[in-house]
Amino acid sequence: MDVRTICDRPPWNLNATDDREVVHFYKAVIETLNARLHLKCEIEHGYGSGYASYIDAWFYPAKGGSPARRYGDSECREGLVILFSILSDYYAIGQGERCKSVSGSGGSHYLPDLMMIDKVTDPHLQYLVPKIEKVLDQEFCLKRIGATTLSESIPSHLRHHDTTNLSNPPYHVFDALFYWYD
Repeated sequence: MDVRTICDRPPWNLNATDDREVVHFYKAVIETLNARLHLKCEIEHGYGSGYASYIDAWFYPAKGGSPARRYGDSECREGLVILFSILSDYYAIGQGERCKSVSGSGGSHYLPDLMMIDKVTDPHLQYLVPKIEKVLDQEFCLKRIGATTLSESIPSHLRHHDTTNLSNPPYHVFDALFYWYD
């Protein structure tokens, strides 16, 4: 898979044949956020055998936070979603729910989507947003990209990976930065 980054600073400017350096960078970012803000994080990168242009990091407070809700055999919790672009130094923030079976037989969770960006409604998570932004901006020089910019249309020929997408045409900036396919 030949993927070109759109950022001129390390580790994105290395344009290596894989994304190991970028993933390693984001692991350090996530570890810092967890330690500094007393968070726990679950990470998705690739959704199985496919390629993802982002790392989906789902954070929740290590203590306190939103109380888990029970739905049948599942326990569900809201968390703060940060999509870290593999292609650039941009990230987006939203909120998403993850559910796990109490019996240990599986679970479910959100798929990233343009409509979730900038929508953090849970008061147990809202206070984290400015703290996270401060760490990401000041310590890692990452740039938050919001729903207004991500909603801007792009020409359809700029988004050609149509085997598995997070959305359908017409495409937006979101689709150029945050996509996956098998």
